[in-house]
Amino acid sequence: MAQELKRNVKSIAAAYAVGKRTYYKIQGERGLLLAVYATGRRTWLVRYQTGKGERRKERTQVIGDAEHVGIAEACKRRAEIMAEAGRGGGGGPAESEDVWRTIPRLARGTCQEAVGDMVG
Repeated sequence: MAQELKRNVKSIAAAYAVGKRTYYKIQGERGLLLAVYATGRRTWLVRYQTGKGERRKERTQVIGDAEHVGIAEACKRRAEIMAEAGRGGGGGPAESEDVWRTIPRLARGTCQEAVGDMVG
């Protein structure tokens, strides 16, 4: 279970690793995590779910190194990622219905034709 940190620079700077890696949830930012490693490295992550029912999958996406990405930017990117996941994105192109409908065309035509059908 991840510990919880207040959403401020001071709390985030004081976070430390217990063992190899420790995950911290950020208060008020659903899905936003700070991974703190024993080496001192800190990485922002977003955890979210895609799909419904039995097709539901938990995903984790790296936002960036906390040294270069501040709390405000991490929160902004988290919101963008969660919005995309809510629209059905975030699962990668393999989960798109359009891609699955195009796969049988590969047997009938060339890869270039199939890609052209998906893009255009």
